[in-house]
Amino acid sequence: MPVSEYSVNYKKPAYYDDEITIVTTVKEMPKGARITFNYECYNSENELLNTGTVVLVFIDKAKNKPCAAPDWFVSAAQKYFK
Repeated sequence: MPVSEYSVNYKKPAYYDDEITIVTTVKEMPKGARITFNYECYNSENELLNTGTVVLVFIDKAKNKPCAAPDWFVSAAQKYFK
C-alpha cells in the first residue's frame, strides 16, 4: 500500500535514547481505495511530541492501479467501527 499523503505536526523534540510510545488509530472505515492512519507520539513522561496522518492506497497488484479495500479487510475492520 503506497503512501498517498503524509503530514506531521511537531510539538516537542524527542532525543536520542528516548523511549517513544506511538499510538495509531483509524477513525473511519476505508473510503474507496484510501485508508487514513492517525498517529500520536509520546515520550516516557507521557508528553505529546507530535501528531501525524498517513493516507495509504489499496493497489490491485495485477493491474497496478488503485482499488477498493479488499472484502476480507473490510469484514475484519467493521467490528471496530460499530
